Amino acid sequence: MRPEIRRADERWEVLAAAAEWRAVRAIDDAQLAAIAERHRDDRLRCKPAFRLLFFLFTFFAGQALWGFVATLGGLLHAGGATAHALVLSGLAILAGYGADEATRTHRLRAFGVEEALVALALVWSSGAIFLGLERLQLGSRPALALGAGALALLAGGALWRWGPPLTGALAAGALFAALYALSAARAAWISAGVALAFLAWRAATDPRWSPAHRRRCAEIFVVAALALYFAVHVSGLEGGWFRWLARDGGPDRAVPEAARSLAWAAMAALPAVLLALGLARRRRLALTLGALLGLATAASAVDALDLEPAWWVALAGGVALVALALAARTLFAGAPERIAGGFTDRPLFEASGRGSFLEIGATLLALSPAPRESEPPPGFEGRGGEFGGGGASGKF
Repeated sequence: MRPEIRRADERWEVLAAAAEWRAVRAIDDAQLAAIAERHRDDRLRCKPAFRLLFFLFTFFAGQALWGFVATLGGLLHAGGATAHALVLSGLAILAGYGADEATRTHRLRAFGVEEALVALALVWSSGAIFLGLERLQLGSRPALALGAGALALLAGGALWRWGPPLTGALAAGALFAALYALSAARAAWISAGVALAFLAWRAATDPRWSPAHRRRCAEIFVVAALALYFAVHVSGLEGGWFRWLARDGGPDRAVPEAARSLAWAAMAALPAVLLALGLARRRRLALTLGALLGLATAASAVDALDLEPAWWVALAGGVALVALALAARTLFAGAPERIAGGFTDRPLFEASGRGSFLEIGATLLALSPAPRESEPPPGFEGRGGEFGGGGASGKF
C-alpha cells in the first residue's frame, strides 16, 4: 500500500472515531472541529449505500464490456479459448491500472469504483488462468493446485497494494483450496491453519500495520480458524471430506477410536482457545468466533449422541443461552460503573445513528440518501369575497 493511502486511512480512522465520540457526547463541537482540522482527509469517500451502488454499477459495466469484446471478436465460439484468455488478461491489466489511477489521480478511497475495478481484475485474471490450464489438459488435482495458488497470489497482491475488503478472505480461501489438492490435504490444512491463524492474529493486532491491512489480516484469521476446525472435525474423518478429488466411490474407511477421540478433543479445544484469547486480549472477533465454533461443537455432539426429541434439545439450549445472558447482565449491573473484569455491557463510544443493513437495503430500494420530506399542510389562504345588495355590490 502506498504511504499516502495509509496516512489517509489513519486520518479517516481518527475522524470516524471522533464522530462517534461526539455522537455519545464524549466531546463537544469545538473539540470535534479541532480534530477535523488537524486530521484532514484528502480522499473522496461516500456512504455505504452509495458505495455499494457504485461498486455494482462499475462491476456490471465491466462485465458488459467483457461480453461485448468477446462477442465482437467471436471469442466465445469453439476453439477460441486461447484468444479469450489473452483478452481476459488484457482486461485484467487494464482494470488493475484503472484501480491504481483511481486511488492515485482521482484520490478515491472506499468509494466503490476502485474496489469494483480490483474485483474485475481478480475475476478476469482468474478466468484467464483457468482457461490456460484447461488448454494444458491437466488433471483435476494439478489444475486446482495451480489455479487456486495463482488466485491466492493475485488476491494477496491486491491486498498488499490496495487493501480492499474481502481480499484477505479470498487469498486465504484460495490457499486452502490449493492445499486441498495435495495428497495429505488434511495435514496440510491443519499445519497451514495453525501457522496462518497465528501470523494473521499478530498482524491484525499490530499497530505498525495500516488499518486496511489489519482488517484484511482479521479476515485471514477467520478463514484459517474455520479451515482448521473443518480439518479436525470428526465428521470429516468419518465422511471422507478430504477424499472427494480422489473419486473414491467405495465405502468410508473405518476410523480408529483413538483418532475419533482426538478429533473430539480438538473440536473442543479450538473454541476454548479462541475464547481464552478473546478474554485475555479483549478482542470481540476471537470471542465471537470461539462462541460460534463452540455452538457448532455442541450441535455436533448432540447429533453424535442421537439425543431425542430434537425440539427438547433445542429448547434446553435456548434456555441455557438466555440464562447465561441474564447472568452476565446481572454481573455487570452489580459491578461499579458496569465494568467487570475489564468488560462492560455499555456501548464503547459507538454512534447509535449508524444505519443497519436493513436500513441500507431500504435506502437502496428507494434510491434516496434520506427520507423524503412530507409537504407541509396547506394553511389559510384569503381569496376575497363579495358584499352589498340591491344592485350595489363590491369585492374584497
